[in-house]
Amino acid sequence: MLNAIMLKEITIKELADQYDVSTRTIQLKIKKLSYQFLLIIIGASCFGGSC
Repeated sequence: MLNAIMLKEITIKELADQYDVSTRTIQLKIKKLSYQFLLIIIGASCFGGSC
């Protein structure tokens, strides 16, 4: 889904309409997912104790 947004195949407005939620809700979910993704990447790079 994030790829579709990044490639401009779907807009946040279209996604919000599809799921019957506000655009703000979609933006907050994307933000939360990106933070979780970053934490996974940071955790993986620190796994060997190199942090």
